[in-house]
Amino acid sequence: RVSGKSYEELLREIIWQPLQMNNSRIALAGGDSTRFAIGHGPNGQAVHSWEFQSLAGCGAIRSCINDMLLYAKAQGSKDGSALSKAIQLTHETNFEYGQHKLGLGWHIFTQNGTRYIAHDGQTGGYCSSIIVNPASGNAVVILTNASVQPFNIAIALTQSLDKK
Repeated sequence: RVSGKSYEELLREIIWQPLQMNNSRIALAGGDSTRFAIGHGPNGQAVHSWEFQSLAGCGAIRSCINDMLLYAKAQGSKDGSALSKAIQLTHETNFEYGQHKLGLGWHIFTQNGTRYIAHDGQTGGYCSSIIVNPASGNAVVILTNASVQPFNIAIALTQSLDKK
């Protein structure tokens, strides 16, 4: 409200453009829908994508694997830029309850002595998982057009990368 800009405009200006995430957006433009994979429900049936603006931060961002890998790479960046500093702040624990730790938009956990940040998402017919080891810079991003949670595969792949 203070900026007078939409959520999408702010994302584009503050995050997507600096990280060169040129294929990320909320509202699909004319030709975008031809590149948008059809989502599938639990029984494999095609489902309509969810379209909503009022809670856009909760699942309306559309992206591709290349852009998400740029975002994952930025999680390990410490180049001193304002964006890098802001990203690092999101990795700090802001809430803790038992074994559950949360940063700003991240679940924070340790497995086998290694600290990871992760975020999963799901909307109608789509699931995603991103797991980053900020110390090593290793990351895995899995995007699906099916109602199947990819977290277990993502953590196994990330841990495999960390062993190399």
